[in-house]
Amino acid sequence: MESIATQERLEKQERLIALYTHKKAAWQEIKEIAQKEGVADNLVLNTPSITQNFLDSKIKVMIVGQESNGWNFFLKQLRVDTDRNFRDSIQEAMGKTEKFQSKTKSNNTQFWQFAASVYNEFNEKIDKKDLIKSYFFWTNLRKICYDNKPKKSLPQALQTQIDNELNTLLLQEIKIINPNIVLFLSGPDYDTYTKQQLKGARFNKVGVFKEREMAYITHEDLQNIIMLRIYHPRYFSLKIKKANPEYFKTIIETIRNAI
Repeated sequence: MESIATQERLEKQERLIALYTHKKAAWQEIKEIAQKEGVADNLVLNTPSITQNFLDSKIKVMIVGQESNGWNFFLKQLRVDTDRNFRDSIQEAMGKTEKFQSKTKSNNTQFWQFAASVYNEFNEKIDKKDLIKSYFFWTNLRKICYDNKPKKSLPQALQTQIDNELNTLLLQEIKIINPNIVLFLSGPDYDTYTKQQLKGARFNKVGVFKEREMAYITHEDLQNIIMLRIYHPRYFSLKIKKANPEYFKTIIETIRNAI
């Protein structure tokens, strides 16, 4: 018999699959526009997957990054000819995310080391040799980007279609997953994407820091969830940590006071 925890994982995973497959017509249009623009072969799709280690955590931490940084499932592989093939494609894309999170590769990057340092403040510490990435629910603001130039802007027609059709996915992901904490490790330059996807969200400065440096995010549909947007860990580690050691302390204290 499956454990209750595993049943919860399967149920939430099924809801995530349904969230994406419900938008089949939109994905089909996006793929067609990308093909017309001649970029379909160079775009990757990033879809999240839920892990058991995340569900087993006392305090559940969701990570929202910028974009997939050129890896994952190619948009050209997305099969939209039938509902079944489309569902299989979404599951395959999610499987790539799950596979990435189930390996130790990239554990030592600044991104995941920072995520682990926050996690360890509120849960049993993750062993350095463990699968660090598997303790988080991880998604990105940009679901589609270039595989070799991830920060490059998409063709306007394609970006408009994405904004119009997929801009509710993040809000729905958070509702399905229902984490205790959402950390936007995206930096202020990606706030436009966050505000598009969490319509009505309010950004407030934290402590002595300017809103651009650190923002507490509130949303009427996510009232019991602590959401902080901070600098990308690479920038945080290189620029902020030495210049202002209070930055990390403020992150932890803000979360602790809100739990």
